[in-house]
Amino acid sequence: MHPGFVEWTIQAFRNYLTAWQAHRESTDTPAVIPVRPEWVVHRKLEERDSRGVLIYEWTSWGRRYRSADGSVREAWLIQLNEPKDRSAAEKTEIAHVAAHGTPLGAAERTPAETVQPQLVKVVAFGTGSAKAKPLGEWHVSATPELFREHVVKRAMAVMDDTKRRPGSNCAECKITVTCESLKKFDFLPAVAARPRGRRTLSVTDLRMYDACPARYHLDRQLGLGVRDMAESPEIVRGRAVDAWLNQKHDGESVRCDADDMLALSFPELQPDQSEQVTRMLAEHTAFCPMSETADLPPRVQPQLSAYDERLGVVFVATPDLLFRRDGAWVWRETKTAGRPIWRGRPLLRQFPQLAMGTLLLAAGVVGDLSRASRVELEHLRADGGQLEEVDPNQPEVLAEAREVIGDLTRPLLFDDRFEAKPGTGCGGCPVLGWCSPGRAHLARAAEAEVSGELG
Repeated sequence: MHPGFVEWTIQAFRNYLTAWQAHRESTDTPAVIPVRPEWVVHRKLEERDSRGVLIYEWTSWGRRYRSADGSVREAWLIQLNEPKDRSAAEKTEIAHVAAHGTPLGAAERTPAETVQPQLVKVVAFGTGSAKAKPLGEWHVSATPELFREHVVKRAMAVMDDTKRRPGSNCAECKITVTCESLKKFDFLPAVAARPRGRRTLSVTDLRMYDACPARYHLDRQLGLGVRDMAESPEIVRGRAVDAWLNQKHDGESVRCDADDMLALSFPELQPDQSEQVTRMLAEHTAFCPMSETADLPPRVQPQLSAYDERLGVVFVATPDLLFRRDGAWVWRETKTAGRPIWRGRPLLRQFPQLAMGTLLLAAGVVGDLSRASRVELEHLRADGGQLEEVDPNQPEVLAEAREVIGDLTRPLLFDDRFEAKPGTGCGGCPVLGWCSPGRAHLARAAEAEVSGELG
């Protein structure tokens, strides 16, 4: 087990105990004891329905408790970071299962374990804090009608939906190998394969691993990163540009006009940031690819994926814009910056997203590769902009894209330790709370700074 995961587990466990104690002191619920078996609601039909189903079973995930006499049941939902509210459908389903569920193996249970309660409560707990959030309580007689109203139709729609949408979840799917909707492609012929379970990789994953394997493992693989950390001014500025362009281009084929930018306002930003965003968007009008004569509407940030079966990797990417030009698909990445593109390093090395776009277009994720297909980089600054093109049809471009992504992927595939790489990124790292090497690095840096000032 990764040492960072050990730290997180200990912290989460302590937070749970603290939240549990505080909740018990603030509630009028009688003392409760844990219930190990799952609660399951069974519904057996007289004959098979149109789906061929004879028995439906409903259950819910979480920790289960009951009062000593079985009259009260309490379900705790455990989630990462802060406890949050749930939709009406989620809360209703959980409450109904707690109210009417029978413990698995009920024949071997005591009467108190199998008795139907009179009252059920649902509580949310977030592992990132020692807080519990009550989500409601229900009398058992109220849940069946609510269940039919909020849950059943949605659940039936899920069961009846047969659409296949390739994406980041394909690595966990049982039909990945045979799925005709997921493109198969030999992404990295020069990278050796290592037999192990399938995984999903994006450029964000690869760059994060390159910067710090521990952060990649704890944040991207295990999802333990803190989500409410302050972002740098550069990231805030980029997000504002991205959000405005997404809203403008979503389903629209009308070209952005410079006059549209004159009235723009971003009150949520600092005045200097708002001015920079407005000027960047004004620069965008010179590169806006929208056209009223387009044969298809643009696709804003679609998730695209293809599977390398030999490596066991589902490669995924989300271009900022995917649109048609002269019958060919164009993959557009938009980046904001404070200075022009540096010409001392190959473009695909500086922006691996372009390399991934090249490989996914070559994999046929949007159809057969047309000679006019392109991967584009729209590079926006407050004082100018650039539009760079990459031709995925050129063998040398495809080879360079494979080299770039291969160099990032190769060490990750053979890493079992995911050791921390302390450095300048530790200060804003979302998993610093359970990374002792990162905290030690920051402590040494602070000590050195104090020593330098005193010296």
